[in-house]
Amino acid sequence: DLHGVLLRAAQFYRAQLKAAPHAIEYLKQRGLSGEIAKRFGIGYAPDGWQGLAAAFPDYGARALVTAGLVKQSDEGRRYDVFRDRIMFPIVDVRGNVIGFGGRVLGDGEPKY
Repeated sequence: DLHGVLLRAAQFYRAQLKAAPHAIEYLKQRGLSGEIAKRFGIGYAPDGWQGLAAAFPDYGARALVTAGLVKQSDEGRRYDVFRDRIMFPIVDVRGNVIGFGGRVLGDGEPKY
C-alpha cells in the first residue's frame, strides 16, 4: 500500500525535525512557528544515505522505490532520494500523503 508507505515516511520526517536544530532554525528564519510546522506536517529528511532504514525495517522493499523515496544505483545499492531537506508532505483531498516536496538546506537541487 503506497499510501501507507508515504504516511510512514511523513511520520518519520516529522519526528526527525525535532532532532535537527539547523532545520528548525531555518524554518524560524522563514517565519514558520512550531505550530505551523505541526499543522502542515513539515518534517526533515536527515543527511544520510539510508535514513529511511530506521522507519522501514525492509529497506529493500520495492514499494520504497515505487513511492519515489529510494533509488537504486547501477551497482544495486539503495539510497534515500531526500537528504538534508525540509520535507513538505503533499496530500490529496482525502488527506492521504501522495508525495513530498523537499527544500534543500545546502547547495543541492530541489526534488519533488
